[in-house]
Amino acid sequence: MRTMELIDLPTLMRAIRAKWFLYLGGLLVAFVLTGLVLPFLDKGYVAQATLQLRDSETPTQFSGILSSLTSSSDSYNALEAVLTSRSLADRLAAKPEMVKALGIDPQQRSLLSKVREFIEDDLFQLDPMGREDGGDVIRGLLTQKVKLSRAASGSNVVELEFFFRKQGVSQPVLSTIISEADLILRGLRISGLQERLERINSMIESTTADSTRKSLLEMHSRLSAELVSAQSLSPFAFNLIDPAAAANVRVRPSFLLIWLGLTAVLTAFITAFIILAIRGQR
Repeated sequence: MRTMELIDLPTLMRAIRAKWFLYLGGLLVAFVLTGLVLPFLDKGYVAQATLQLRDSETPTQFSGILSSLTSSSDSYNALEAVLTSRSLADRLAAKPEMVKALGIDPQQRSLLSKVREFIEDDLFQLDPMGREDGGDVIRGLLTQKVKLSRAASGSNVVELEFFFRKQGVSQPVLSTIISEADLILRGLRISGLQERLERINSMIESTTADSTRKSLLEMHSRLSAELVSAQSLSPFAFNLIDPAAAANVRVRPSFLLIWLGLTAVLTAFITAFIILAIRGQR
Protein backbone atom coordinates (compact mmCIF):
# COMPACT_ATOMS: atom_id res chain seq x y z
CA MET A 1 0.00 0.00 0.00
CA ARG A 2 2.85 2.37 0.82
CA THR A 3 4.38 1.77 -2.64
CA MET A 4 1.13 2.57 -4.43
CA GLU A 5 0.69 5.71 -2.37
CA LEU A 6 4.11 7.00 -3.46
CA ILE A 7 3.45 6.36 -7.17
CA ASP A 8 0.53 8.16 -8.79
CA LEU A 9 -1.29 6.47 -11.66
CA PRO A 10 -0.31 8.98 -14.42
CA THR A 11 3.38 8.51 -13.53
CA LEU A 12 3.00 4.76 -13.65
CA MET A 13 1.21 4.88 -17.02
CA ARG A 14 3.92 7.10 -18.51
CA ALA A 15 6.59 4.67 -17.29
CA ILE A 16 4.69 1.72 -18.78
CA ARG A 17 4.33 3.48 -22.14
CA ALA A 18 8.04 4.31 -22.09
CA LYS A 19 8.89 0.65 -21.48
CA TRP A 20 6.47 -0.73 -24.08
CA PHE A 21 9.26 -2.79 -25.64
CA LEU A 22 9.55 -4.82 -22.41
CA TYR A 23 5.94 -5.92 -22.78
CA LEU A 24 6.50 -6.76 -26.43
CA GLY A 25 9.56 -8.78 -25.42
CA GLY A 26 7.51 -10.56 -22.75
CA LEU A 27 4.90 -11.44 -25.37
CA LEU A 28 7.56 -12.93 -27.64
CA VAL A 29 9.30 -14.76 -24.77
CA ALA A 30 5.96 -16.26 -23.70
CA PHE A 31 5.38 -17.37 -27.30
CA VAL A 32 8.75 -19.14 -27.44
CA LEU A 33 8.34 -20.68 -23.97
CA THR A 34 4.92 -22.03 -24.95
CA GLY A 35 6.43 -23.76 -27.96
CA LEU A 36 9.14 -25.27 -25.75
CA VAL A 37 6.82 -26.38 -22.94
CA LEU A 38 3.93 -27.73 -25.02
CA PRO A 39 5.72 -30.91 -26.22
CA PHE A 40 6.20 -31.96 -22.59
CA LEU A 41 2.45 -31.56 -21.95
CA ASP A 42 1.44 -33.41 -25.11
CA LYS A 43 0.16 -36.91 -24.27
CA GLY A 44 -0.37 -37.75 -27.92
CA TYR A 45 -3.20 -40.06 -28.93
CA VAL A 46 -5.04 -41.97 -26.23
CA ALA A 47 -6.52 -45.44 -26.62
CA GLN A 48 -9.18 -46.52 -24.13
CA ALA A 49 -10.77 -49.81 -23.13
CA THR A 50 -13.41 -50.70 -20.55
CA LEU A 51 -13.10 -54.00 -18.67
CA GLN A 52 -15.23 -55.83 -16.15
CA LEU A 53 -12.96 -57.68 -13.75
CA ARG A 54 -13.83 -61.23 -12.79
CA ASP A 55 -13.59 -61.79 -9.04
CA SER A 56 -12.76 -65.23 -7.75
CA GLU A 57 -15.15 -66.01 -4.95
CA THR A 58 -14.86 -68.72 -2.31
CA PRO A 59 -18.10 -70.47 -1.30
CA THR A 60 -18.99 -69.91 2.35
CA GLN A 61 -19.02 -73.62 3.16
CA PHE A 62 -15.33 -73.82 2.24
CA SER A 63 -14.20 -70.48 3.71
CA GLY A 64 -12.80 -71.95 6.92
CA ILE A 65 -10.95 -74.79 5.24
CA LEU A 66 -9.61 -72.60 2.42
CA SER A 67 -8.41 -69.80 4.68
CA SER A 68 -4.84 -71.07 4.51
CA LEU A 69 -5.01 -71.99 0.83
CA THR A 70 -6.70 -69.06 -0.92
CA SER A 71 -5.27 -65.70 -1.84
CA SER A 72 -6.92 -62.47 -0.69
CA SER A 73 -5.29 -60.35 -3.41
CA ASP A 74 -7.77 -58.02 -5.05
CA SER A 75 -8.25 -58.49 -8.79
CA TYR A 76 -7.84 -54.75 -9.37
CA ASN A 77 -4.52 -54.65 -7.51
CA ALA A 78 -3.37 -57.75 -9.37
CA LEU A 79 -4.13 -56.17 -12.75
CA GLU A 80 -2.49 -52.90 -11.68
CA ALA A 81 0.67 -54.75 -10.66
CA VAL A 82 0.81 -56.75 -13.88
CA LEU A 83 0.40 -53.65 -16.06
CA THR A 84 3.71 -52.22 -14.80
CA SER A 85 5.50 -55.54 -14.30
CA ARG A 86 8.75 -56.65 -15.86
CA SER A 87 6.99 -59.82 -17.04
CA LEU A 88 4.60 -57.83 -19.22
CA ALA A 89 7.40 -55.57 -20.46
CA ASP A 90 9.49 -58.59 -21.50
CA ARG A 91 6.51 -60.12 -23.32
CA LEU A 92 6.00 -56.92 -25.31
CA ALA A 93 9.74 -56.57 -25.97
CA ALA A 94 9.73 -60.08 -27.46
CA LYS A 95 7.24 -58.97 -30.11
CA PRO A 96 9.05 -57.26 -33.05
CA GLU A 97 5.88 -55.47 -34.12
CA MET A 98 5.55 -53.86 -30.67
CA VAL A 99 9.20 -52.80 -30.59
CA LYS A 100 8.84 -51.26 -34.04
CA ALA A 101 5.55 -49.52 -33.22
CA LEU A 102 6.96 -48.00 -30.04
CA GLY A 103 10.13 -46.90 -31.84
CA ILE A 104 12.45 -48.64 -29.39
CA ASP A 105 16.11 -49.15 -30.25
CA PRO A 106 18.13 -50.30 -27.21
CA GLN A 107 21.34 -49.76 -29.17
CA GLN A 108 20.61 -46.09 -29.78
CA ARG A 109 22.03 -43.85 -27.06
CA SER A 110 21.19 -40.25 -26.30
CA LEU A 111 23.83 -37.52 -26.30
CA LEU A 112 23.52 -37.29 -22.51
CA SER A 113 24.23 -41.02 -22.16
CA LYS A 114 27.30 -40.72 -24.38
CA VAL A 115 28.62 -37.79 -22.34
CA ARG A 116 27.98 -39.66 -19.08
CA GLU A 117 29.76 -42.76 -20.35
CA PHE A 118 32.76 -40.69 -21.48
CA ILE A 119 33.08 -38.94 -18.10
CA GLU A 120 32.41 -41.97 -15.89
CA ASP A 121 33.90 -44.84 -17.92
CA ASP A 122 36.68 -43.26 -19.96
CA LEU A 123 37.75 -40.21 -17.96
CA PHE A 124 37.43 -41.45 -14.36
CA GLN A 125 37.47 -45.22 -15.02
CA LEU A 126 34.36 -45.85 -12.91
CA ASP A 127 32.47 -49.13 -13.02
CA PRO A 128 30.10 -49.11 -16.01
CA MET A 129 26.46 -48.30 -15.32
CA GLY A 130 25.21 -50.74 -17.93
CA ARG A 131 22.59 -50.17 -20.61
CA GLU A 132 18.84 -50.57 -20.65
CA ASP A 133 17.43 -53.35 -22.79
CA GLY A 134 14.10 -53.34 -24.60
CA GLY A 135 12.27 -54.63 -21.52
CA ASP A 136 13.61 -51.78 -19.38
CA VAL A 137 12.52 -49.19 -21.92
CA ILE A 138 9.04 -50.67 -22.35
CA ARG A 139 8.55 -50.97 -18.60
CA GLY A 140 9.31 -47.27 -18.30
CA LEU A 141 6.71 -46.55 -20.99
CA LEU A 142 4.14 -48.71 -19.20
CA THR A 143 4.73 -46.87 -15.93
CA GLN A 144 4.38 -43.46 -17.59
CA LYS A 145 1.70 -44.00 -20.22
CA VAL A 146 -0.69 -46.68 -18.91
CA LYS A 147 -3.51 -45.48 -16.68
CA LEU A 148 -5.90 -47.78 -14.82
CA SER A 149 -8.92 -46.43 -12.93
CA ARG A 150 -12.22 -47.69 -11.58
CA ALA A 151 -15.42 -46.47 -13.27
CA ALA A 152 -16.81 -45.91 -9.75
CA SER A 153 -15.57 -46.44 -6.22
CA GLY A 154 -15.55 -50.15 -5.41
CA SER A 155 -16.75 -51.10 -8.90
CA ASN A 156 -15.31 -54.07 -10.77
CA VAL A 157 -15.63 -52.08 -14.02
CA VAL A 158 -12.33 -50.40 -14.85
CA GLU A 159 -11.07 -48.11 -17.58
CA LEU A 160 -7.65 -48.66 -19.12
CA GLU A 161 -5.84 -46.00 -21.14
CA PHE A 162 -2.58 -45.85 -23.06
CA PHE A 163 -1.06 -42.65 -24.47
CA PHE A 164 1.41 -42.44 -27.33
CA ARG A 165 2.67 -39.57 -29.47
CA LYS A 166 2.18 -41.25 -32.86
CA GLN A 167 -1.23 -41.81 -34.37
CA GLY A 168 -2.20 -45.41 -35.05
CA VAL A 169 0.05 -46.86 -32.33
CA SER A 170 -1.88 -46.54 -29.09
CA GLN A 171 -4.81 -48.81 -30.10
CA PRO A 172 -2.84 -51.92 -31.20
CA VAL A 173 -0.41 -51.52 -28.31
CA LEU A 174 -3.23 -51.31 -25.77
CA SER A 175 -4.91 -54.35 -27.31
CA THR A 176 -1.66 -56.30 -26.97
CA ILE A 177 -1.18 -55.06 -23.39
CA ILE A 178 -4.66 -56.31 -22.49
CA SER A 179 -4.18 -59.75 -24.07
CA GLU A 180 -0.70 -60.27 -22.59
CA ALA A 181 -1.77 -59.07 -19.14
CA ASP A 182 -4.65 -61.57 -19.27
CA LEU A 183 -2.23 -64.38 -20.14
CA ILE A 184 -0.04 -63.47 -17.16
CA LEU A 185 -3.01 -63.36 -14.79
CA ARG A 186 -4.25 -66.68 -16.20
CA GLY A 187 -0.84 -68.26 -15.63
CA LEU A 188 -0.71 -67.00 -12.06
CA ARG A 189 -4.20 -68.36 -11.36
CA ILE A 190 -3.47 -71.74 -12.93
CA SER A 191 -0.19 -72.17 -11.05
CA GLY A 192 -1.93 -71.17 -7.82
CA LEU A 193 -4.74 -73.68 -8.35
CA GLN A 194 -2.30 -76.44 -9.24
CA GLU A 195 -0.30 -75.75 -6.09
CA ARG A 196 -3.45 -75.85 -3.95
CA LEU A 197 -4.58 -79.11 -5.55
CA GLU A 198 -1.22 -80.68 -4.78
CA ARG A 199 -1.50 -79.58 -1.15
CA ILE A 200 -5.07 -80.89 -0.89
CA ASN A 201 -3.99 -84.24 -2.37
CA SER A 202 -1.32 -84.49 0.31
CA MET A 203 -3.88 -83.65 2.99
CA ILE A 204 -6.31 -86.26 1.61
CA GLU A 205 -3.63 -88.96 1.71
CA SER A 206 -2.64 -88.10 5.27
CA THR A 207 -6.08 -87.67 6.84
CA THR A 208 -8.08 -90.49 8.44
CA ALA A 209 -11.19 -88.62 9.61
CA ASP A 210 -14.13 -89.27 7.27
CA SER A 211 -15.68 -85.80 7.73
CA THR A 212 -12.41 -84.02 6.96
CA ARG A 213 -11.72 -86.30 4.01
CA LYS A 214 -15.18 -85.60 2.60
CA SER A 215 -14.65 -81.82 2.89
CA LEU A 216 -11.26 -82.11 1.23
CA LEU A 217 -12.68 -84.16 -1.63
CA GLU A 218 -15.41 -81.55 -2.20
CA MET A 219 -12.78 -78.83 -2.16
CA HIS A 220 -10.65 -80.82 -4.60
CA SER A 221 -13.60 -81.20 -6.97
CA ARG A 222 -14.37 -77.46 -6.87
CA LEU A 223 -10.76 -76.41 -7.43
CA SER A 224 -10.43 -78.90 -10.30
CA ALA A 225 -13.46 -77.28 -11.95
CA GLU A 226 -11.89 -73.85 -11.41
CA LEU A 227 -8.66 -75.10 -13.00
CA VAL A 228 -10.52 -76.32 -16.09
CA SER A 229 -12.33 -72.98 -16.28
CA ALA A 230 -9.09 -71.03 -15.93
CA GLN A 231 -7.48 -73.06 -18.71
CA SER A 232 -10.38 -72.59 -21.13
CA LEU A 233 -11.91 -69.19 -20.33
CA SER A 234 -10.84 -66.41 -22.71
CA PRO A 235 -10.28 -63.72 -21.73
CA PHE A 236 -9.68 -65.06 -18.26
CA ALA A 237 -9.33 -62.14 -15.83
CA PHE A 238 -12.02 -59.83 -17.23
CA ASN A 239 -14.83 -59.28 -19.69
CA LEU A 240 -14.25 -56.76 -22.48
CA ILE A 241 -17.05 -54.21 -22.36
CA ASP A 242 -15.39 -51.82 -24.82
CA PRO A 243 -12.29 -53.10 -26.65
CA ALA A 244 -9.33 -50.81 -27.18
CA ALA A 245 -10.17 -47.86 -29.42
CA ALA A 246 -8.07 -44.77 -30.15
CA ALA A 247 -9.17 -41.17 -30.42
CA ASN A 248 -8.44 -39.17 -33.56
CA VAL A 249 -7.53 -35.98 -31.64
CA ARG A 250 -4.33 -35.44 -29.70
CA VAL A 251 -4.56 -34.93 -25.95
CA ARG A 252 -2.71 -31.71 -25.18
CA PRO A 253 -3.46 -28.25 -23.76
CA SER A 254 -4.37 -25.31 -25.99
CA PHE A 255 -1.35 -23.38 -27.29
CA LEU A 256 -3.30 -20.13 -27.02
CA LEU A 257 -4.29 -20.66 -23.38
CA ILE A 258 -0.74 -21.46 -22.29
CA TRP A 259 0.60 -18.47 -24.26
CA LEU A 260 -1.92 -16.10 -22.66
CA GLY A 261 -1.17 -17.50 -19.21
CA LEU A 262 2.59 -17.07 -19.56
CA THR A 263 2.08 -13.59 -21.04
CA ALA A 264 -0.02 -12.57 -18.02
CA VAL A 265 2.66 -13.80 -15.61
CA LEU A 266 5.47 -12.01 -17.46
CA THR A 267 3.37 -8.84 -17.70
CA ALA A 268 2.87 -8.86 -13.93
CA PHE A 269 6.60 -9.29 -13.33
CA ILE A 270 7.49 -6.48 -15.76
CA THR A 271 4.96 -4.13 -14.16
CA ALA A 272 6.29 -4.94 -10.69
CA PHE A 273 9.82 -4.25 -11.94
CA ILE A 274 8.76 -0.85 -13.34
CA ILE A 275 7.07 0.08 -10.06
CA LEU A 276 10.17 -0.82 -8.07
CA ALA A 277 12.35 1.10 -10.53
CA ILE A 278 10.21 4.24 -10.15
CA ARG A 279 10.27 3.97 -6.38
CA GLY A 280 14.04 3.55 -6.41
CA GLN A 281 14.45 6.80 -8.31
CA ARG A 282 12.64 8.77 -5.59
